[in-house]
Amino acid sequence: MASKQHIYLSPHFGDAVLSCGGQIAQRRQAGKTVIVATVFGGEPRVEHLSPLARKRRDRSGAGRNLPAQGRAEEIQALAILDAEARPGGYLNGIYRQDQDRRRWLYTSEEALHGPLDPADEPLVAELAQVFAALAPEPGRCVIYAPLGVGNHVDHQLVHRAARSLHEHGYRVRFYEDFPSVLEGAGSLQTTLAGTTLRWQPKAIALSKRSLRLKAEAIRCYAGQVAALAPVADGSQLDSLLEAIDSYARQAGRETGGTHAERVWRLRP
Repeated sequence: MASKQHIYLSPHFGDAVLSCGGQIAQRRQAGKTVIVATVFGGEPRVEHLSPLARKRRDRSGAGRNLPAQGRAEEIQALAILDAEARPGGYLNGIYRQDQDRRRWLYTSEEALHGPLDPADEPLVAELAQVFAALAPEPGRCVIYAPLGVGNHVDHQLVHRAARSLHEHGYRVRFYEDFPSVLEGAGSLQTTLAGTTLRWQPKAIALSKRSLRLKAEAIRCYAGQVAALAPVADGSQLDSLLEAIDSYARQAGRETGGTHAERVWRLRP
């Protein structure tokens, strides 16, 4: 019987690696099949962008074509982790419009972290079908999806679609969205307190080698980090790596080890 596939659903380029890069590397070292499926990796028309998208594009240090740059960075990062890349073609929330293409769905950073626009609701069922087609039957895979910490609309969509698969018998684990899990307004406690679902955490202890490979992979996303918080000297990337190490140490206390990544499952 074939071994289980481990399928990581990454809303954007870098999300799964930031949150789960250590366990991805570790599972590949153990000979497991690991797939990272990035959902919102489509390229918009560069001549037709929302004001919010243009603002992000024009930030110092960000590439002129962020999706193309992110795709290239992801390929390099996943090569380091030895995982299979499956980039998807859906448009990031900052690029999406309504069906008539007359209205941008999300026009501010606040809107990107608020309720789903009604025009996005059909995407939940559509993504669930896409994920089910990507995965083998439920007994032959484990699916990892964002917990939704930070409430980004794209993370909400992937989370809800993965929850639908869970309800249809798939084994789904939910990872803590990094770096949103560090932020007060989008904290883990806020996310878990905002639902009546019963969640159970599990800390996955990480080896020194898997931690080193995760750090190497994250360094591939220099353009992505610059797009979020540009700095001239690269210190933002170093600060991010320090924050990841600190958070992994905190999770590691739950395993009796030094570093860990934490996932959550829905209790019966």
